[in-house]
Amino acid sequence: EKEKEKEKGGLGWKRGRLPVLVVCVALQIFQQICGVNVVVYYTPQIFKKAGVQSFTFIGDQDLTIMACTALSYLPKIPAVFVAMRLMDRAGRRRLLLALVPVMGFSLVLLVLTLLLLDEGSTLF
Repeated sequence: EKEKEKEKGGLGWKRGRLPVLVVCVALQIFQQICGVNVVVYYTPQIFKKAGVQSFTFIGDQDLTIMACTALSYLPKIPAVFVAMRLMDRAGRRRLLLALVPVMGFSLVLLVLTLLLLDEGSTLF
């Protein structure tokens, strides 16, 4: 029994598990600051740069942009459930290897679109 207690750290953790926890937490932090959440965070500015005008029934441009942001975020909710189902069936590694090029292409397309908008053109 004393040997089992020696294997555990101060909080009941087995020794050697702290580096694993640090890596997992760091990966989640990097995912949050580099993933789709960054694009969602800047969605109002993207819509403003794209030249979104106010809807007649809303009136204010800022309220219109916030409504567009909320509407663009709505498809993410069911997509999370679809992704969970796909991960269970296809596996995380296979999905990651198949979809990383798609994510890269999407980010390049987003950057090119924003660069074009910086030159003064509007999409709408």
